[in-house]
Amino acid sequence: VSTQSTGSSGINAEYGKQWYQRRVRGSFLLFETLISSVIFRFLVTSSKMADKMTVGFLGPQAYMRQALEDLKKTYTVEEINIKGWEPEDIQKAIDLCKSKGVEVVGGFAQKDALHHILVNAGLGNKSISPVAFLYCMNKYLMRKVESSPRYFDYVDPDNETDEQIIGKIKEWPFMLKNTSLSLGRGIFRIKDQENLKAVLKEYREDKALREEIDYLNKCLKRGVSEKEMPAQVPPFIAEHLVDINTCIEYCYEGYITPDGKIVHYA
Repeated sequence: VSTQSTGSSGINAEYGKQWYQRRVRGSFLLFETLISSVIFRFLVTSSKMADKMTVGFLGPQAYMRQALEDLKKTYTVEEINIKGWEPEDIQKAIDLCKSKGVEVVGGFAQKDALHHILVNAGLGNKSISPVAFLYCMNKYLMRKVESSPRYFDYVDPDNETDEQIIGKIKEWPFMLKNTSLSLGRGIFRIKDQENLKAVLKEYREDKALREEIDYLNKCLKRGVSEKEMPAQVPPFIAEHLVDINTCIEYCYEGYITPDGKIVHYA
């Protein structure tokens, strides 16, 4: 969840270093939280109390190696790499986990988040519902449940004309963001109508990008019932432009317990 707060500008290298360190520590705590949900069951059922619990780590990357070594002091860690999003890909990973004695999986990367949920559910662990995850992974749907969001509206270049989109924009300039991709892809600062038309034209001509977005949304909606499905799950959102020269963006990470308690860890 991202929010903006008024403050001084000029984020320097030291601030970036500190932010990165907090991010890694926060991610480590998230992994610990996922694992803790099955520790009690493990303690009850294990006949060898001194043995380390076996956990699965999804999609390890080079910068995660030190964290992995730290985890291995407490757990037996199996690295699990899942290549696709289809049910057979998930089942293959579940079967692999079971063959290695893995009781729970986790990881640090957002790209693996859906895999966390599906594999953990397949291993018999509690996980969030598909519709809850869909809301978590779509920027437009996130804004829909905010108590007091700034200006936003959905944008669907595949089903709306340039004129229809321009006609409903209430703030200029504004931010146009893809609702599901990560790592800054598909994010544009739109200054005027001509700029918007150029961006929409580029998107409509990029077949590979359109197919990637469509496939990702299809995977995220899988398992969501017709009754629960939101009326709009658009590929883009238009929203209020925050002047980064006068504000600093803060990223808060944590989790919510079943009884509604909010826990912040980074």
